[in-house]
Amino acid sequence: MITKGKSKVIFLISITILLTFMLFCFYFNPIVAQADTIESEEMENDNARGIYTKLSLSINAKDGIVTATVKNDFTIGNSKIPVVVELYSSYTFQEYISNMTLESRNTTTDLNIFKTISTSCSTNGEQKYWCALMRYKHDSDDWIEKVTSIVLLDGNGNVIKQ
Repeated sequence: MITKGKSKVIFLISITILLTFMLFCFYFNPIVAQADTIESEEMENDNARGIYTKLSLSINAKDGIVTATVKNDFTIGNSKIPVVVELYSSYTFQEYISNMTLESRNTTTDLNIFKTISTSCSTNGEQKYWCALMRYKHDSDDWIEKVTSIVLLDGNGNVIKQ
């Protein structure tokens, strides 16, 4: 005989299994495998398929090489995340990145979850101010831009001022 308490447990287990199945189907939707074959005009009219994306941007230096890295920390849903990562430098402190020189750039049409994209360049043994910039889109949303703080590095890539 099924008691009221047992029926609640069975109901909760059933709901949990159903929600897990729905999330699994949503996340592993086979349409994603065909995303590269969709024409760009069709893609612009396509509704956003993802729910949320979190990207992180960092700048590091070692042995005279400066590197900017973007990592897709987390994405919910099937999203297309195009990313641009850039490195800028200047001999003098600049308040705005637009006054700095673009040194290096890398792009991808889709940065998948837990993956990274980087761009690097040499300090050429010179002390300069550096910063990194990323631009990205979440599906068909507008471009989002993030910039690191500006750091002063010596010719070997050691931080002088942050």
